[in-house]
Amino acid sequence: MFRNYLWRFGWLVVLLIASTLVVLLGYHNLSVRFVSDARFQIDRQALLAIHRNIPNSPRLNNRLAESFLRDVAIDEQALKSALYHARLAADRSLWDYRTAHILGSILEISGDLEGAERALRSAVRLSPNYTRANWALGNLLARQSRLEESLPYLTNAASHDPALYPTVFDILLEISDGDENLVTQITANNADAQLMLVDHLLGRSRDESALRLFRQIDPQRRRNSTRTLNFILRQIDGGNYFHAKELWCELYPEKVSTGNLLINGGFEQQTMLDRGRIDELETLFEWRVTPSRYAQIGIDAVSSGDGARSIRVLFIGKDTTVLDKEIRQQIALKPGSRYRLTFSYRTSQFSSPLGPRVAITSDKEIIAQSEAIQSGSGGTRAGNSWIESGFEFSAPIGSGRRYVSIIRQPQFSYDDPTTGVVWFDAFSLIELDTPSN
Repeated sequence: MFRNYLWRFGWLVVLLIASTLVVLLGYHNLSVRFVSDARFQIDRQALLAIHRNIPNSPRLNNRLAESFLRDVAIDEQALKSALYHARLAADRSLWDYRTAHILGSILEISGDLEGAERALRSAVRLSPNYTRANWALGNLLARQSRLEESLPYLTNAASHDPALYPTVFDILLEISDGDENLVTQITANNADAQLMLVDHLLGRSRDESALRLFRQIDPQRRRNSTRTLNFILRQIDGGNYFHAKELWCELYPEKVSTGNLLINGGFEQQTMLDRGRIDELETLFEWRVTPSRYAQIGIDAVSSGDGARSIRVLFIGKDTTVLDKEIRQQIALKPGSRYRLTFSYRTSQFSSPLGPRVAITSDKEIIAQSEAIQSGSGGTRAGNSWIESGFEFSAPIGSGRRYVSIIRQPQFSYDDPTTGVVWFDAFSLIELDTPSN
């Protein structure tokens, strides 16, 4: 019986020891997880106090290394402490890519470039897509003028974090004395990165290089990129209207008509009225229509002067009718050159003290315009209700956007309502070989 009690007592002791070990192990793991979690702000002295009891924890040593690293600029001993804890962490965590990255960064700061390269290569080998390690290794190699070696790592880092691309461009262009071949290599087959490089080159006043690169990008990818619109707008804002129009036409070759500088002059192709929305890029050089307080504007698939469609303007009979920027298309003109703009129109039950006109406008003024459409005109000629009209003009000297617009300006501060319907069709703009007599 005595032996039975001894046996039970022995098992109780073993159980208590095992329980104590489990509790201590749980406390150890919980403490390490807590103090190594960057989401919790813990004083360095508290970290060091815990470190005295758990000196070999890779996570805890990593956090201490990062803590000392932040003070390197103001404390001479901080670098030694950071390196000490980083080595402890690396020696006890050979498969942790983050530990290798931290050690590599500290070794680089301490001046041990060979050691830093070994540690960073180890981090990249353990986690090939770890952005920070790729970035650090690429930078280290680039600053040693080992540019070809640095490219894969810089490319990998930027592809996972596109916000790094502008800095990568700066580094490579500066170290290589402006060699654009290097920066184009890291953006190959990445249309969005190539468009970021286009912006970067423009910012460095390398307009020709930017334009050449832009044209090398697949047109469909250019159309789908949000950066394309900004690039073309920068061309316009810089006064490069023809470049802007050519680039836009390359994106939408199906919209271009031979012998007509206007896009979709007969409204046969789909317009924003058909789509029911404004696509800023697609409508940049095609017809743009915005709502009017004085008229209802739409595409008419029944009445047309040439083809199957026209644009219809139904005036709602409101006094002092104004049409200004509601119907217009941006165009590119050569300053000083002569042009002829033609169109056709017809009316129905139309009455106005002064009818609408087709005009060449800027954002501020009317450059040239047709005769005003008269009340009762159109629909009166036997066998042909459509009337052809047009005018010639010289493109003004100077910068600024130009448009073909359908406008209606009141004669006075108040005039009688405009009512009825006017259709417009068959717009054509051509450059004349010689000035008109």
